Amino acid sequence: MKRTAVWCALLVAGSMLAGCGNTAGQAGQRLYPFDSAVYFDAKEQALLNAAQEAAVQRCMRQRGFTYQPARAAPAQDAEPDNPYGLLSKEAAGTDGYGITSRLVSERPPATPGGEAPGKEPLGGAGNPHTTQAWNDALVGTRRGRRVLKLPGGDEVTVAVDGCVALSRREVFGADWDDVYYLFQELSNQVIERTDADHAVRAALREWSRCMARASRPGIASPDDAEAAVTQHVQSAGRTAAGVRAAARYEIGTAVQDAACQQQAGLRTVFRTAQQQAEEHVGARYSRELDHLVEMRDRALERAAAEVPSR
Repeated sequence: MKRTAVWCALLVAGSMLAGCGNTAGQAGQRLYPFDSAVYFDAKEQALLNAAQEAAVQRCMRQRGFTYQPARAAPAQDAEPDNPYGLLSKEAAGTDGYGITSRLVSERPPATPGGEAPGKEPLGGAGNPHTTQAWNDALVGTRRGRRVLKLPGGDEVTVAVDGCVALSRREVFGADWDDVYYLFQELSNQVIERTDADHAVRAALREWSRCMARASRPGIASPDDAEAAVTQHVQSAGRTAAGVRAAARYEIGTAVQDAACQQQAGLRTVFRTAQQQAEEHVGARYSRELDHLVEMRDRALERAAAEVPSR
């Protein structure tokens, strides 16, 4: 079964993303490995981003550069991933999979001459030496990188000497990258084992039969159902009539999807299989998990105390 992986962002040289985000209020409808250890809801993510931006500004000032913190972006309408495609009847009846609403809310890209960038090198962008120095101060130098080796053989390259990297250490802790990426990888392994569980496969076959009885044949998984809706929505066009028809199709499919999930007991089966997978995959890393959760909680507490309420 095709599955969206947990990897939702890489803390490479210039990335400031603290963790995987999700829509506030939706997290309870999803099953994330290790009790959502590497996920933040939209409010938490905004808080942490603001704390990191403030830390970057302080660091850049100390290095002799100006840095204008980026304005907070609106919370995303949907989560970056939904590990098992689980869907509640309430969410399905309100917004389906969120596909049509995302299409309608899309905005055209900003035109040149619009809002100025949030960050500019001191001395002007026309000076290549100043610009390179500013970039090096912000995201780090090529020499200031290290490679994290993860279980299973994957590697992630992270910057260590730029203000972005220093801001992460200030907000989260000195070894945040090591532990965070360890559990990104372990979460992927948990999802893969959960998908392959015999009880999960049997429940999905029951779910598929339920969808076929509802005149939606040939759909083997919730991922397939969402993909079919995405294709339908994309082909409907953006006329008012097309959007309305697409929304009706999406909500109808999603409501039936959620009903079949309930009938097949998908949530319970996935939860049990995931717990077993976590015990197998994470058995050696209980101390690291406790440390990750501790760093996460401390970071949120500090950010809440430091960042003005909006």
